Amino acid sequence: MFVMRQLTAPDISAVDALIAERVRYQLKHARQVCAGPRLRRIVVTSQRGFVRGGRLAIGMWRAAPAPRLVGAFTLRCASTAPEMILENAFTAPGERDVARLASMWASDFAARQPGRPRIRCVSWSAAVAARQVQVGGWTEVPQPAHQRGSAVLLEQRSTIMALLNQWIRTERLPSLAPQSESELRPALHPRQVTIGRLYAEGLSTAAVAARLYLSVDTVKSHTASARGLTGVRSTTALVHDLYLQGALRRGTASGVSAVVSPRQRAVLGFTAFGDPQAAIGNALGVSLEVVKADVSALRSALGATSSSHLIARGWDERLLW
Repeated sequence: MFVMRQLTAPDISAVDALIAERVRYQLKHARQVCAGPRLRRIVVTSQRGFVRGGRLAIGMWRAAPAPRLVGAFTLRCASTAPEMILENAFTAPGERDVARLASMWASDFAARQPGRPRIRCVSWSAAVAARQVQVGGWTEVPQPAHQRGSAVLLEQRSTIMALLNQWIRTERLPSLAPQSESELRPALHPRQVTIGRLYAEGLSTAAVAARLYLSVDTVKSHTASARGLTGVRSTTALVHDLYLQGALRRGTASGVSAVVSPRQRAVLGFTAFGDPQAAIGNALGVSLEVVKADVSALRSALGATSSSHLIARGWDERLLW
């Protein structure tokens, strides 16, 4: 039996363990790696019974012999069409039925919402998309030639599945309705965004203060306040969050991402969330020295002068999203 329930801030340790397990599997099998910054961001800002920004983080727990998180994803209610988007999905390696059952559950959940919205998702792997079509009940949506790329758009009809409760029990979930992106987190003061942009350019705190004709203490105070509003734990994570919000825009890619290894991409993803290097090593199953070497290699390859600048360059090169 599986249990579906909303993921909130107290669940972040279980979410981190699931993502780390998945990333190690992806690295072992030379798969595309994602450290799940968007999923983690939504979970840590969620409160039980409330939906912010039109996004709901869902956890799929195997109930016995001991509760274990085996799947996690987000649902977003589109504002322009009667559809629900399944995003940021992670499943535990070896849990072959989880993706299929989660797809069935999402279809059933959507069918019970007002307007019975259709379900859509985007897969960045053609192989994964093919498997979802084969066993998950999804259908590939044809896209115009100018919109095609590495992403595959999938869709399924929302259908009530009366027998689903034999395998899945759903705890009460808050209603999901379209909301603006700005509702996902409190708005920052323009000065705080400016400071974040300067950190993203590689400036030190002293250089930011000089550029804005402020004292170093004032810059530190603005930065601490911005971190508190966004719920992040470092200036590096603040810069990443500003990109997630759309307050900062990525630049033009130079193509150096081709020399970045899958493990380095994973290190970059965990760094963007503000994880300490020792914790990154534990998540990836490598030593602290290996993580430090990867960060040094990333800074050299991307021409970054600081950790915050490294995150900005990661966004420019499409290594973060």
